[in-house]
Amino acid sequence: MLAADQGRAGELLASLPTQALVRHFAPHAWLPLQQGRLHLLRGDGAQADKELAEVARLTSDAQRPELLAIRAQAQVLAGEHTKAHQFLSALKGKSELRPHDQLALGIALLHTRNKPEEASEHIEAAREVLGGHPRVLAGLAYARARAGDAVAASELLERAQEVLDDETHHDEVVADLVRRTEKALRAFRKTEAKRGRKRDRRRRGADAQQGRAETEVVAAEPRSESADANTAGPEEAKATEAEEPHARKIQEAKAKAATEEVREAAKEVAKSTEEETADDVDADEGEDAGSKKEKKARGRKARKQKRRAARKKQKAEERAKRRAAERAAQGGEASGDEVGATKPAASPATKPAASRDEVGATEP
Repeated sequence: MLAADQGRAGELLASLPTQALVRHFAPHAWLPLQQGRLHLLRGDGAQADKELAEVARLTSDAQRPELLAIRAQAQVLAGEHTKAHQFLSALKGKSELRPHDQLALGIALLHTRNKPEEASEHIEAAREVLGGHPRVLAGLAYARARAGDAVAASELLERAQEVLDDETHHDEVVADLVRRTEKALRAFRKTEAKRGRKRDRRRRGADAQQGRAETEVVAAEPRSESADANTAGPEEAKATEAEEPHARKIQEAKAKAATEEVREAAKEVAKSTEEETADDVDADEGEDAGSKKEKKARGRKARKQKRRAARKKQKAEERAKRRAAERAAQGGEASGDEVGATKPAASPATKPAASRDEVGATEP
């Protein structure tokens, strides 16, 4: 019985109850225990759990660590991870966890609780003894995928698939973990690609908006007074040359202030757009399951949020334009007043000296 493998399990299950030695001399609860072990070898976790429950009913000590451990193994194989977690937690409280028990506990935690880090700790502890067991590799791959480490999950998944292909007998636990890992990696990569596209769109929109704002500020600047100096007279040209440094400083300060204001407005728009798109990403990540009606409602909500973001962005651009124009107008008026105040007073015109003929004409 101890040397039985999966190939002989079916034959022994059929022959054991009919053997006279077993019927007359087998110890109490020995037959259902051996039948449970053979069902485990065949991969029938539900039937094994049924036979082992009968063993627990017939024995006086149903909380023995050996019985709890083998029942937990059967329940993990049957997909009853909640029950398996209860038995393994009892073993953990008694400090009776063996490597196979720690592996089963890690797998049960992956299915019952959203704590991939805790599950990884138990599976890593089992890995120190069991090495590259297919369940160890598949469990670690699923835990890494749940934690968001796609690179490590992919490497472990490849190794688990290689070992699984080499195995002679099919292991349903490993196959289930591989399927779940592949699904988690597909969802993770899809979400990351969607986030990358949205980040690129936000970056391009912010760059284009900043370029338009800077162009509008440059276009709103008043004409330089150096062109007027070319058409002025000699005295006015000298006065204009004296005024140009001061006026140029005023224009530069005004343009710098307007540009900074436009950039702040652009940053506010980008920030609001980023917050709304982050909400969209969180909503997209929660769409793993749901009816078609719910998906349609979420689609309308997403489009409404995009339209709202576009309206906010347009309003912010209009406010930035108005502020730039007002600032340009105020700067132009202030520069005109300051230039007028600093213009040097014109020297009184000197009367030309009278000619000698006129002087002679006026002499008595």
